[in-house]
This record gives sequence, C-alpha cells and structure tokens, in this order.
Amino acid sequence: MTADQVHDSSDVAFIDILRAVADARGDARCISGPGSEIRLRGDKVDWEVELVAVIGVGGSSISTADAWQHVAGLTLGQDISDRRVQFSSKPPQFSLGKSFDTFGPIGPA
Repeated sequence: MTADQVHDSSDVAFIDILRAVADARGDARCISGPGSEIRLRGDKVDWEVELVAVIGVGGSSISTADAWQHVAGLTLGQDISDRRVQFSSKPPQFSLGKSFDTFGPIGPA
C-alpha cells in the first residue's frame, strides 16, 4: 500500500511511516525452504503471504516488455516481520525486522 492508496481511517496512522520508509526488503540470508522451522526472536512477530518472483537471468535497466524473460518462475513465500525491531528507530527500519535468518520461507508452490 502506498500513501496514495489509503482508503479508511485505520490506515491513516501509516501514511507518515510509508512516506519515510525507503527500503522494506529482507536480507537474502533470511530465505529458508518450505517446512523449515522459523526461529522467532520477539513477542511482536507477524507474517503475510507474498508472491515471489525467482530471477533466472540477472540484468539492469530491464524494460517492462523484456522483464518476464528474466523470471525463472513464481512461488509463494511468507514475509515474516519483527515489528518491535522495525519500529525501534525513527524513521522505522522495515528491512531490519525482516532480515533474521528463517524469516523468509519460500516454496514449494
């Protein structure tokens, strides 16, 4: 969701956060396989399901028309986040709360 897509008052609190966050990626070291044990580190951990594009051929400045030529496949993944870590600084550092090992299980869809 972007700040322009806020539709109701429950989303209003996140407008400033969305504008301040520059990067919400997890570190590649967080990736784990399906069925792997997820090691929780805090008491404010949640998750959401995401569609994962597996890149087969790298590149730079790839046109929209050529983008699918670089995708090896699609799978499902979970984006696990430690919210206490994410909101421990100002502005919030979303990538820190997503980067713990085991916080990015993917597959086998």
